[in-house]
Amino acid sequence: MDTKKEAILKEMGDIPEEFYYELVREFLSDAFGQIDSLESSLKGGDIESAKRTIHSIKGVSANLRLNDICQLSKEVEADIKNGLGFDEIAGKVDAMRSILVRLSDEVD
Repeated sequence: MDTKKEAILKEMGDIPEEFYYELVREFLSDAFGQIDSLESSLKGGDIESAKRTIHSIKGVSANLRLNDICQLSKEVEADIKNGLGFDEIAGKVDAMRSILVRLSDEVD
């Protein structure tokens, strides 16, 4: 196991590696739907729902130390709060999907 992974497991209370991956897989199974929901909310002008969804993705990804998705979530959350619409955020939403696909490949 690499040092980065060891550090994450230690930060999370020395949880077993397989349990960590189980948590990541659970997050991923929800996250794809959440990204779809985020996109729908933004396209439909439901900003409050979009804020709740991105905040949830940000929080869980931070807890799991999934830094790439967490960072993008922070940026998207700030963009939404700053009044940007879907067209301005679409590239970041697509990048989030790409990261989720990569993570799925890594934990399978």
